[in-house]
Amino acid sequence: MRRLIPLAAALLAACRGTAPDSSAPPAEGPIVEVRRSFTCPLPASRGLITIARDGKAERVIFEGLEFELGKTKSTREQMTLPPKDAAELFRLVSGSDWRSMPERPDEFALQGRPSCADCCSGALYIKTAGGGRSLNYAGERKPEKLEALLKGIDDILGRGEWTRVVYPWEQQR
Repeated sequence: MRRLIPLAAALLAACRGTAPDSSAPPAEGPIVEVRRSFTCPLPASRGLITIARDGKAERVIFEGLEFELGKTKSTREQMTLPPKDAAELFRLVSGSDWRSMPERPDEFALQGRPSCADCCSGALYIKTAGGGRSLNYAGERKPEKLEALLKGIDDILGRGEWTRVVYPWEQQR
């Protein structure tokens, strides 16, 4: 059980979707992983999708906005993208000009409704061999380039089939 607490803490930290601090190394080198974290008020949930360079993907969705090990209900799913789809996904991200996109919603011209109480917010974290970068968004308000990138990633993931994974310490959603 003690080994699970650091794992849960790391997962929740990744779900927060915060940008690395300014002392973090620049995002250089090849992309090794793509993570999308999100928080939704209705229904209250948060989640994390992690895609590795080899096409292995995991999606975890927690019920509610708080987390308590062994009590918070969750859904965990995995898939492995075919090599062609994994390569396409990483080419899409590499070619998206993500390095020049702003990291915070207040740094870009906003698109979408000015207020949306039931919209999800989140971040796309692009991890490279030499660092990483978070592209955060709030609700429907995100730059067009980021919206197109998120849609492209979702379209590629939509080609695969998620398989549910159940761990005994997780309450099922």
